Amino acid sequence: MKIAPDDAGSINDLEWRDYSKADGHGGYWQGKPGVDYIYLNSYYLDGRYKDRASRRHVAVHELGHALGLCHKPDTWASVMWTKVPSNPPTEPTDRDEANYRKLWK
Repeated sequence: MKIAPDDAGSINDLEWRDYSKADGHGGYWQGKPGVDYIYLNSYYLDGRYKDRASRRHVAVHELGHALGLCHKPDTWASVMWTKVPSNPPTEPTDRDEANYRKLWK
């Protein structure tokens, strides 16, 4: 995948935003016409997911949703796993890349 350079005159396709709420989620993705949003929840990222790996896992997981990937509840060998494991993947795994290729070929 190639991401085209952006400049001040371009329209955003994806925005990252923060929120803070005890809603059980480290973050979430919201697709809307024109602009998609990834919300990262500081309530959990500053609490339960303080370590760098867990925070990165949450961000990469939500970016996976923005790219079209779905949850993978059966294994932690994917950033799309629904839980943050004790040693989370912090970048797309081989499984994630294969799923992305299947989705967008």
